[in-house]
Amino acid sequence: MAKMYWKQQKAFAQLQNRRQWMRDFDPTETTAVEFLLENDIVRTIKELSREYPWFNDLEEGARRDAIINMHFNLGRARFASFKMALYHMENGRHQDASSEFLNSKWAKQVKGRALEITDMISTNTYV
Repeated sequence: MAKMYWKQQKAFAQLQNRRQWMRDFDPTETTAVEFLLENDIVRTIKELSREYPWFNDLEEGARRDAIINMHFNLGRARFASFKMALYHMENGRHQDASSEFLNSKWAKQVKGRALEITDMISTNTYV
């Protein structure tokens, strides 16, 4: 009986500690969120660099950031499904790539954001 009481007390103490931790934990703490975001962006850039050699040739700027943005938000598999757009990017035909991106289910879903991102791809200027 004493052993059972001790186990209950231990479980109760662990529960109390967990509740205190939940009260003290702030998931929106800026440094933690920024750290996680930075890691995700670095991972995205590495994936793009490894899978799309043309990405490494893009100059720093709006066009490169737009591609990073799309890959980050869509994920690796969905981004890869834009075969014609990626073909045009590889060949430096950014206007054609923008048109291909706009002619997609993704563009219909995100609406205005698609226009901003494709403008950045075609003009290499921030919108």
